[in-house]
Amino acid sequence: MELPLILCMRKRKSPFEPRPIQEPLPHRGGLILLFGFLGFITAGILGAVAWIWANRDLALMNMGIMDERGIDKTVYGRILGIVSSLGWLLAILIYIAVKALSMDYTQ
Repeated sequence: MELPLILCMRKRKSPFEPRPIQEPLPHRGGLILLFGFLGFITAGILGAVAWIWANRDLALMNMGIMDERGIDKTVYGRILGIVSSLGWLLAILIYIAVKALSMDYTQ
């Protein structure tokens, strides 16, 4: 019994074939939002982390790689991260300026 030619042919994978549909990566919106809040307590360090992570996650969400259900939390966490980081930076610069202006150089 001979198999038809079509069944005997091996299918080659083309580099132009679409990839199989995969589940999107889970979002980290809740964690980014939490880090944005904690940025006000931790001198802006976790706020900067939230800012960086949110930028990356938003790019992945726009490309369709990450789950888009957490986009609201990610955006709010990014805003809180920016505000907390820049707020702490401004507070530190004001503290340094006040200390520098209050020094007595006449000795």
